[in-house]
Amino acid sequence: MISSLPLSCALHAWTYNYSTGPNQRWLEARQWCQKHFTDMVGIQNREETEFLNKLLPSNPKYYWIGIHKVAGAWTWAGSNQNVPEEAQNWATSEPDNIAGQDCVEIYIKRETDSAKWNNEKCRNKKGTVCYADSCMQDSCSAHADCVETVGSFTCRCHPGFFGPRCDEATACKPLPDPAHGFQRCFHPFGSSRFNSSCFFGCELGFRLVGESQLLCQAGGRWSRAAPLCQVIKCPAIISPATGSVTCVDAVEPFSFGSRCDFTCREGFYLTGDEALTCLASGRWSNATPTCTAVQCSRLKPPLHAHVQCKDPAAEHSYGSTCTVHCEDGFDLIGANVTTCSAQATWSHAPPDCRAKTCNPVQSPRHGSLSCSDPNAPFSFGSRCTETCDEGFLLNGTSSFECTSQGRWSREMPRCQARQCPLLAEAPRHGRMTCSHPDSPFSYGSVCSFECSEGFRLREAPAMTCNASGLWSQTPAGCQPVQCATLRASSSSLSMNCSHPLGNFSFGSQCAFACEEGSSLNGSSVLLCSPTGLWTDSPPSCIGALTFPLFLKVTCDVGVLVAVFLLTSADQSCSCGRYVDGNRHAAVRWSWSSLSDSDSGSGRTGFLGHDAI
Repeated sequence: MISSLPLSCALHAWTYNYSTGPNQRWLEARQWCQKHFTDMVGIQNREETEFLNKLLPSNPKYYWIGIHKVAGAWTWAGSNQNVPEEAQNWATSEPDNIAGQDCVEIYIKRETDSAKWNNEKCRNKKGTVCYADSCMQDSCSAHADCVETVGSFTCRCHPGFFGPRCDEATACKPLPDPAHGFQRCFHPFGSSRFNSSCFFGCELGFRLVGESQLLCQAGGRWSRAAPLCQVIKCPAIISPATGSVTCVDAVEPFSFGSRCDFTCREGFYLTGDEALTCLASGRWSNATPTCTAVQCSRLKPPLHAHVQCKDPAAEHSYGSTCTVHCEDGFDLIGANVTTCSAQATWSHAPPDCRAKTCNPVQSPRHGSLSCSDPNAPFSFGSRCTETCDEGFLLNGTSSFECTSQGRWSREMPRCQARQCPLLAEAPRHGRMTCSHPDSPFSYGSVCSFECSEGFRLREAPAMTCNASGLWSQTPAGCQPVQCATLRASSSSLSMNCSHPLGNFSFGSQCAFACEEGSSLNGSSVLLCSPTGLWTDSPPSCIGALTFPLFLKVTCDVGVLVAVFLLTSADQSCSCGRYVDGNRHAAVRWSWSSLSDSDSGSGRTGFLGHDAI
């Protein structure tokens, strides 16, 4: 059975309709409402609940309403919006959590919980309540919502529209074109009315300050203030450090169209464009030029020098002042300061650094000199070494050098002859004569020795100081000249000698005497002379000689010279030759009588050179 509630009984401008025959599942009931009316009733408030509870007839199965569970939340079927908790009208202990009970029924005219809600399984069959709208498609304009009212409807205007049907748009104040700019507008609902949009742009070289698009809003005001066209500016240009700039500005300083010309001071040249123009991009037509100092050639330090420069602009450029400093030990020859001119030339040629010179030196006497000269002869850094000849010694350090002050590090040493031990005095009984080619008693000195009369040298007569500082021998000494040793020629002859200098040597004196009954034949006193000879032959004692007798004469060295037969005491004999090449040589004699000869006895003595 389908039944419509009379309009006079409607709560709102729409009409309620219900169906109980046959009862339907929830989805079938909704589809039926949508087919014949607008949709299933989704109860909005308590007033609507009470209205339906009074007007709907009782149905044992009750009525489905347009609320069901979606994603775990109770939702109005028509709007797909969740039902707020304060709008929910559940019966006691409802809703329950039984699976599948996702659709809502309303208890109409029930004794308990009347007009309350209960969740049921959607497949159960129940009556249904539908509604039909009063608003028609052309009731309001497209810029409004048709709202059902009691017995009628009203048009709820969208923002920006007004009027009974909401078909008139709100107007905004017309916008003027900006200076140096333009606008293009779109008016969907009339010139400068709601939703009119205007796009702004600027001439070349200007930029928009503000929003490029304005929209006429529902309140009759534009969304933003009208924009302005501002001239594009380039970065401010600063004059080069060593130059100047002159600018001509079309609008504002350093803005679109401005032109700047550059110049440089003396000694500098422009690197870059001479003139720049500010472009519409806000950039200059090229990079800002610079004033670069004129460059002089790189200053190479002279040998043995270093250069210190002050460069106000750049290294070795205009205005650079360079000072040359010579190394220690070198003298500056020329100007030590030079300046880079505006013509890119140095004011002075580089100076020279010459090594300081020391006084020239020569090889020492008795030595040699060897020098190394890294710079120049006898100049700073020169190193000399002295060596001495054999037999000479340096009296200082062998090496010396020329210092940075132009002086030798040491006095030049000398070669001194090696010293031999000093000979303090001449030998006793002699004299010493020395010659010294260098210093007394040094290498090369020669000392000669001579003995007094009656003395002779024990060593060589001269000694030399050698290269090792030693004498070639020990100093010579004088010893007395030796005479032949004297013996008494017979037992009857006695001899008494004194030896002041040594036995039978120069100065020795022998006195002779015969026994009583014999007479002395010869000198009674003999002296050893400076020549090493006795002043006379030894004497003999003349007494009872037995003749004949043999006289055997031998040299003092034992060589037989002659044998004589004497028959009388006054007989004389002669050897007839020199003995040992020297007539004055002493000879030894021995004699014996025939009876002595037989018995082997005899006498001996010395003979002078006249005794034979």
